[in-house]
Amino acid sequence: MSRHYEVDNAPIPTMNLREKTAVLPKNIQERIAELDKIIETYPKKIPVTTAAKFLGMDVECMRRGIEQGKFPFALGCDNDFYGNRYAYISSVTFYLWFLSPIII
Repeated sequence: MSRHYEVDNAPIPTMNLREKTAVLPKNIQERIAELDKIIETYPKKIPVTTAAKFLGMDVECMRRGIEQGKFPFALGCDNDFYGNRYAYISSVTFYLWFLSPIII
């Protein structure tokens, strides 16, 4: 079952993200291309160092933010007893988080 939306009885065309990037500023298009390369390189999990570099952040700051639950695209914890730290950044979640203002 496909959905069809209408405004004033005129169909609303669906838009492919690739088509939409043509009207975006060049620097935004370059950032999306950079993100595409990251996703191709890391299709399941993005290393914290790569994500921090992409966002222009300090790696340690990003790790702490992940541990504190500040980033919606990542999971992490800090086991104080053993000193072990864990940070997981899902490629799909990171990609959708970064593009969400463009898609919506």
